[in-house]
Amino acid sequence: MGEAPEPEAREAEWMAEVPIEALPEGLTEDEIQKKEEEKQKVADAETEESTTVPKRKGYRLFLHGTDFLKTPQILAKFSWDGQVTRSSICVFKNSGMLATQIPDMGAEVPEGEHLLTVEVSLNGQ
Repeated sequence: MGEAPEPEAREAEWMAEVPIEALPEGLTEDEIQKKEEEKQKVADAETEESTTVPKRKGYRLFLHGTDFLKTPQILAKFSWDGQVTRSSICVFKNSGMLATQIPDMGAEVPEGEHLLTVEVSLNGQ
């Protein structure tokens, strides 16, 4: 079993952008479609895991989407039941993925499992 990276290395990896994987040249349309389907399966599996397995404050997660812009004010807004909203800074990974962590939702949210809604704001509002 390998050793865990140092905290500084883990943090640098967390903050680093991730290039979008370019498709190799010479692929057929069917092969391209298969690659896209595989990528979508991974995103779907991560979405399924994030919505069915409980997470605590501070848990780091990836948000998948399209056409994200790299801006210094990009935020993820976590909302519970339309009553409590907290923001968390996002790390731009690439135009299809952001990284963030679940904020402390405060004492207003009762203990237990809750579904949170996440919205991305490009201008910090």
